Amino acid sequence: MEAVETRILLFDDVEVLDFAGPFEVFSIAETPDHRKAFNVKIVAESKRTVVARNGLKIVPDSSETGRSFCGSGKNHHVRRNLSRN
Repeated sequence: MEAVETRILLFDDVEVLDFAGPFEVFSIAETPDHRKAFNVKIVAESKRTVVARNGLKIVPDSSETGRSFCGSGKNHHVRRNLSRN
């Protein structure tokens, strides 16, 4: 079984624990035969640095356009279609 492609969408003012916690959990998850279960990528609307709450700066692995994302965080609910540039 191949690792499941998993993307975590970041946006300015995101709560650090809202993406760092899931990133950690998915990154260390293994299959019963000790292979990596998820291939986790951090993505944003563009490749520019994202500034989380309290100033933490994160450079996404890639930008995602033309996809739909749905998610939530402590202070935000996100549902957006990322437009193609």
